[in-house]
Amino acid sequence: MEIDYSMINKELQGDKGLIKIIRKRHLPQTVAMAELAQNEFERTINNFKNIDFALDKLLMLEYEIFLKKQKEITEKFIEYADKEADSSVFPNVRKIIDEYKNSSLLQSEPTTILSGIVNVIVSLADSNRQSRVSRSGSSLMNHISYLLIKKGFIFQKDYQREFVLKKGCKLDFFFPNLNIYNEEPKNCCAVACQTTSNDRFRLTFAQMPNDTRNRACTAIGNSNFGEKLGPSSLTDNKLEEAKSNGVKFVIFSNAIDERLKNSKTVISYQEWFEELEMIKRFWQ
Repeated sequence: MEIDYSMINKELQGDKGLIKIIRKRHLPQTVAMAELAQNEFERTINNFKNIDFALDKLLMLEYEIFLKKQKEITEKFIEYADKEADSSVFPNVRKIIDEYKNSSLLQSEPTTILSGIVNVIVSLADSNRQSRVSRSGSSLMNHISYLLIKKGFIFQKDYQREFVLKKGCKLDFFFPNLNIYNEEPKNCCAVACQTTSNDRFRLTFAQMPNDTRNRACTAIGNSNFGEKLGPSSLTDNKLEEAKSNGVKFVIFSNAIDERLKNSKTVISYQEWFEELEMIKRFWQ
């Protein structure tokens, strides 16, 4: 058969693609990756006094581990694909690898032999970029939950994850539970997590309850991102929109400049945890 290069991305990417199959086999899933970072944090730092510091380090450690493991997969991808690429499911990728294995560089034009492999690697690189972005939100939630437990909050008693309150949107965190909400909503906290403060938060704002303490947790100020996700990413319009919806952004303390402080719409992770510990007294 002739190789149909237009089908390479379809065979490699997507939920049923070869890249996902190989990642599932060789790359720890989000919870497992977070646990690797948490174990490394406890081994090397083990300091939970300042939540902003601890969360920043956890996110940095996980990203370093992820990049290292992603690099290993990239370097061995053709080897892994050779084992996983069934000709009935991935015929074009299978053909590329077989031609590469069976062709002799001494008898063929090297650029011709490598053209198919290059297509595979380009598709993998594109998928790698998407993977780095998509993991960020889950990473943030996993480490927030870990730090809550370290600070004495009990999962499914003091807080819920991926919780639907009545007919609203699915909240990433809800404190503490439906019983307390029915008694006194003001003693509850509804949380949405997102790495950035992009426009998807607007939908979240509109669907959050209007009678609880609403918080939007972000990675703004995290060392992994640098200036591109700094204070300026929270524009005056976004701050005003959050305020009008009764929501406060939670960001890293180092990113809270005078403008954000004066907005009264931004708090640090340390301040948020202290707030939770204060209202926890009303959950007993």
